[in-house]
Amino acid sequence: MDRQIVYAGSIPLDTDLLHIQKHIMASLGALARLVLGRDFVVDGLPCVPDAEPYSVVVGPGSFIAPHVTDATAFGSLGTDPGELMRTALLTSDTVLQLGGPPDADHVLCWLVQAAVTEEDSGPLALPYWNAANPDVPFSGPGNSGQQQATRRTLRVALSVKASGPQVGVGVPPAADAGCFGLYKVTTYFGRASIAGIDIVAMPDAPTLRYPLPVMPPGFTQMSVFDGSGLWQAPAGVRHVRVRLVAGGGGGGGGDSSYSGGGGGGGGYAEALLTVTPGTTYPVEVGGGGLAGTPGGSGGSGGDTSFGGLVYATGGQGGGSANPDSHGGAPGRGTIGLLLLSAGYGADGAVISGVPAGNGGASAFGGGGRGSSQGGIPAFAQAKGAGGGGGYSALAFGGGGASGLVVVEY
Repeated sequence: MDRQIVYAGSIPLDTDLLHIQKHIMASLGALARLVLGRDFVVDGLPCVPDAEPYSVVVGPGSFIAPHVTDATAFGSLGTDPGELMRTALLTSDTVLQLGGPPDADHVLCWLVQAAVTEEDSGPLALPYWNAANPDVPFSGPGNSGQQQATRRTLRVALSVKASGPQVGVGVPPAADAGCFGLYKVTTYFGRASIAGIDIVAMPDAPTLRYPLPVMPPGFTQMSVFDGSGLWQAPAGVRHVRVRLVAGGGGGGGGDSSYSGGGGGGGGYAEALLTVTPGTTYPVEVGGGGLAGTPGGSGGSGGDTSFGGLVYATGGQGGGSANPDSHGGAPGRGTIGLLLLSAGYGADGAVISGVPAGNGGASAFGGGGRGSSQGGIPAFAQAKGAGGGGGYSALAFGGGGASGLVVVEY
């Protein structure tokens, strides 16, 4: 941080004071960048219904964003094109007027958007030193009476933008250039008052999730997928930890000469990812391998992935009967930071009636045990584990367990 040096008895220059302000702004900007990075960040700016028809109120808050240091001269200091993290303020409640759709068959979807504006304000005809007559100062430079701005302000500028009339669930328009969408507000024909449920934060709004005094350590929320689906990054979420396991293989069935092998466990992968708020990521959860019928091999478990960014392969099914009743090969993690192979399924015996192979373990637990004819098939219980084989004639193997995806944020 730079500091101005002055001396007792020296004539102060206007640039002394201007440099002090600029140095403080630069230091605060560097601190903001250190804590928040270079992303735009909104703190506050809550949006609630207003008492007036078709209007909302946005409360005070701030917008921290990269901004040119001084695009125009700052008093006696020249322009400075360098970039700083600067804080724009909204210091009081702001009412935004909306409107309703043309008929009962349509809705209007409004986007509340914000931008950063800078302006020089507070014009005054300032007193200037009059060397010829010090007791009578000049009014403005050269006694011209010219007014000059006395304050440079960085403010949050709010505006609303409407979609055309839409049917069903409204989709807000895209934000204007230089603006960021903060809220989606839906208005209905014949219902002039706006309810809180009609106001929804935009998923990609750069909202500060946790102020520093209440910031929790690590990840605090979790999404768990037992089956395939989609995961959308919530507003303000930019980093996640993904843990996943693929499906386990099914156990082989038994016959009059062989007991079946256990299915291999599904592989495991884990990674820390950077995500984009509002973006949707596909989640594929591998199913468990099918149980082997008497004399038949078990099916392979399905692969599991998160957005193609984290990936693990499923375990292979256990064998049955001639030529062998081998245990299924394990799956393994293939994409991620932590990649683990699962356990092999145990081999069956080349003798009927001898206990069959157990299923291979996954990162979440052991596999199913062997099952005899007429017994309960030894389905795997732990996520991603392999099913147990069957022993004695007409014994079924156990099915492998399905995979799992855990997203922490």
